[in-house]
Amino acid sequence: MSSVRGSHLPRLLSKSDFYTNSLAVPLIIPYAVTDRKFCIKLQNSSNQFKHNARHQFCSSFSHLAMKENKPLKNPLLLIGKKNDNHKRAIANRINSQINHKQISQFSTKGIVSVKHGCLHGVKDRFNGVWVDLSQSTGVENPESMTEEVFENLLSNSLNIWKSENVSSVWIKVPIALSHVISVASHYQFEYHHAEGKRAVLCLWMDGSTESRIPRFATHQIGVSGVVINENNREVLVVKDKNKKYNVWKFPGGLSDLGEDIADTAIREVFEETGVQTEFKSILAFRQQHDQRNAFGRSDIYILCRLTPLSFELKPCNEEIEAAQWMSIDELMGHRETSAFSRHMAKLIVRGLEHGFDQVDITPNWTKSVFKTDMRLFHRPLKD
Repeated sequence: MSSVRGSHLPRLLSKSDFYTNSLAVPLIIPYAVTDRKFCIKLQNSSNQFKHNARHQFCSSFSHLAMKENKPLKNPLLLIGKKNDNHKRAIANRINSQINHKQISQFSTKGIVSVKHGCLHGVKDRFNGVWVDLSQSTGVENPESMTEEVFENLLSNSLNIWKSENVSSVWIKVPIALSHVISVASHYQFEYHHAEGKRAVLCLWMDGSTESRIPRFATHQIGVSGVVINENNREVLVVKDKNKKYNVWKFPGGLSDLGEDIADTAIREVFEETGVQTEFKSILAFRQQHDQRNAFGRSDIYILCRLTPLSFELKPCNEEIEAAQWMSIDELMGHRETSAFSRHMAKLIVRGLEHGFDQVDITPNWTKSVFKTDMRLFHRPLKD
């Protein structure tokens, strides 16, 4: 059982609140004179456990409300207000007569307290707390929350989380509530990342150690399709539009979120040249820092070996200045070929002359620790 001070009369939650899927479910006993409130926490337990708890407290509230000679149809919807003497009287009687031993038996450890006047948070496995302002804020209409209300909620919450030795706090802020970000900054919150219609703020709570909060994405992933026609030793190359140094290169681009490397290579080749291909292997990859137009991230570029399934060229008018099938020898000696592409050409020649099993990095399906299938890329294992 937890007891906290507050300046507002809390509400009793409705029956539907007992069906929530969040880690903790609060039941607030309202007060009128003593300026106290109590919170029990129901962990995700069996339905029978929740049913018994709900039945017990519903019965207690109904019984106490009847003693006031003005029973409520649903006492769990009781809202304590200073100007409502009847509700204040019921709240006072409930607060004085409820069996606190019965409340304490529902208390659990290891979960985040959810109390009136605080932000509703969920703990992660690193002892951090996550708050989503678009879903649960402790106020009835989150989108209408003012800066003053948010500051009160945040200040109260930080005091509680500090007492619970929370390591970090994460707040997801939708665009509609962007005005509260400046308030969070006064409490030393920083941007972790922002994407789409939401920003994520973070705060390291342990002042005795350096922050262990990881940075958001440190790299962007680009993928190139090295399309090789082994019958005539030709490769598919393109020239981009609007480039200061325009050289012949292999088609490619950035991988989409959730997109496999092989799928990116096939998609990029088709979008830029109209050629259909099949993925075979990874030939090489490079890492580069301080690259232009990488949004301040480092860059990893993966080169995949593809086999052509079609040969007709249909270059993308918006992105591609020229596309052609070029012999590997011409590519190696062309004055408009970069050192990077020449190095890749040597790797291709080795595969053509000695077999691509000498250069391929091939994928194999295996199980991750999360019991899902994943591709593991490595050189072929020798028997």
